[in-house]
Amino acid sequence: MKINWEKILFWILLSVVITLPLQVTELLFPVHILGSRFPVLEFSRILTAVGILVLGIKLLVTKKILIPKDLLSILLYVFVVINGLSLAFFPSSSGLVEVLRYTFYLGFFFITVNAVKNLGYFENLVRAFLIAGSAISVFSIFQYFGGFYLWNAKLGLVISRVNATFIDPNVLATFLGILIVIATAYYSYVADKRYRILSALVALSSLAALFYTFSRAGLVSFVAAFLFLITVLPKNLKMLILYVVLALVAGVVYFSSGEVRERTSNIYDIIEGTALNSDATFVAIRYESFSDTSSGEKENKEEKFRSISAFLDRILSFLPFNYDRTSTVKAGILMFLDRPVFGVGLGNFQEVYTIDYSYLIDFRRKPSQGDPITLLHSSFAALIAELGLVGLIWLSTFLLTSAQVFIRAYRDKGSPSRIFILASVASLLLMFIHTQFRGSLFSDPYFWLLNGFMVIGERISSAKSK
Repeated sequence: MKINWEKILFWILLSVVITLPLQVTELLFPVHILGSRFPVLEFSRILTAVGILVLGIKLLVTKKILIPKDLLSILLYVFVVINGLSLAFFPSSSGLVEVLRYTFYLGFFFITVNAVKNLGYFENLVRAFLIAGSAISVFSIFQYFGGFYLWNAKLGLVISRVNATFIDPNVLATFLGILIVIATAYYSYVADKRYRILSALVALSSLAALFYTFSRAGLVSFVAAFLFLITVLPKNLKMLILYVVLALVAGVVYFSSGEVRERTSNIYDIIEGTALNSDATFVAIRYESFSDTSSGEKENKEEKFRSISAFLDRILSFLPFNYDRTSTVKAGILMFLDRPVFGVGLGNFQEVYTIDYSYLIDFRRKPSQGDPITLLHSSFAALIAELGLVGLIWLSTFLLTSAQVFIRAYRDKGSPSRIFILASVASLLLMFIHTQFRGSLFSDPYFWLLNGFMVIGERISSAKSK
């Protein structure tokens, strides 16, 4: 009996995409995973592991799987290798977790590019993403008005922040933003009236839900990405109607909720407290171990960077961060200047920060303010601090390559997968902006999924042009 490997992989991928937003809570699975402070298990990871296993079996049986050799894919391989080498030279437990996570998601990327063979498969995958996402957005709206929390109900004590199935409303905001972008792009593309209506409804419900996350960083990053998307999508009456209805929904939500108006009135104050990130690895550090002001190494760092610190203070004062967040970004830049080539090593930021740069940490705080933030929530600053120039060169090459993929798709008006590539680039832009405030760009599965979309789109376009 001949096994249809492509169909098996596609259905596994479809199941993964549908379950990506579903984080199993401590109510159902009270186990700490990979050192995480939060008892979170994403069901999609189990399905992804199954998919990787099936892909491995296919390789053993058929001696053949697709390993993309385009520059974007190669850069993803290089990224995993760079992080592995950083771990080898600068060992850390948190770095080990990150390397395992990146390797796992690279397997997810391989499943994606092997499972989607043509435009029909691609469309079905996007439709599944929209249908699953619509359930999350509708539940988020219900949660705001009903006050029902699957977990982390403390979010609703001050303002009614929704998190749906996520632990962190900011991560939900990223998901909803991507959902609106892809739904809008698909609406501009699809001819079937049923799916056009589906796309419009998903975009509208997700926009309302995005406001109810009260994630100012999520809202800002969405607006930036959506304005970018509008400039590259077709300009016609159909799209104008959707944009007007989206604006009306935004207006209704804004004027009907005092909490929304108050939260967005000072939108510049994007960060004012600790954001909980389910993918972050927290390292337990005793404060007395780094609060000793007599530390010689700490004094050396403080004296060494005294002049540059004053300059950085003036520059970083323009960032919409509180003191804790500004201090971590400043420390990340100083680590880069101190060890410019290879950085301090993957996963080592927190340890180096709380020892060598602990003079930046504010210990003069009220108990109500909680402990100081010692995790860096800016993906860019974390990359240069931990991987140095090697990481910066990789990121620059990745961004340039992504821009080239976008330009090719934008110019190729006859490409069947053009819209999907444009939506993927806009979504990656949203993620890049938002993760400068919440971190975890590369440990977010949607980063790898969207890159898979871009590779698939390029492959379909090149196949059609031959």
